Amino acid sequence: GPSISAQGNILVGPAVVGAALEAFEEVMKQPDAALSDGLLAALEAGAREGGDKRCSEEQTALTAFVAVARSSDQGDSLSRWLTVPAQRAGEQNPVTLLRQAYDRGDSSPVEANGIRGGWNPALWMLPALPLILAAVAIVFWIAMRRGRRKSP
Repeated sequence: GPSISAQGNILVGPAVVGAALEAFEEVMKQPDAALSDGLLAALEAGAREGGDKRCSEEQTALTAFVAVARSSDQGDSLSRWLTVPAQRAGEQNPVTLLRQAYDRGDSSPVEANGIRGGWNPALWMLPALPLILAAVAIVFWIAMRRGRRKSP
């Protein structure tokens, strides 16, 4: 969609991504919707379509979280961070647990206004991930081209 990327790994099929995108866009049409509202609706819609193909129909995921960072946020102070503990196969659906915690206004090991115990280095990597992937692709492309030039 416009300014939106919906994607996933190890999904049961493309309907998961389509449903997630549609749910996100629908929620975000509401004038008082927060970004986290749309993200959670997208997770739920994807779960209804089957979610992660490694999971049962009832579970649909092993973990779920919502993270929202504004450009003014620091690594130890995010606008919204809510996660539920990872579930083993056959345990509760993390997306359902996340919705329950979200509706209660709960926080998890990461507070809504900051991360307990300091900054989370994984969050700082998220904006750099496309650049890292592009660099890896370029290195791979160069290696492949050099390999083609050398004939035995």
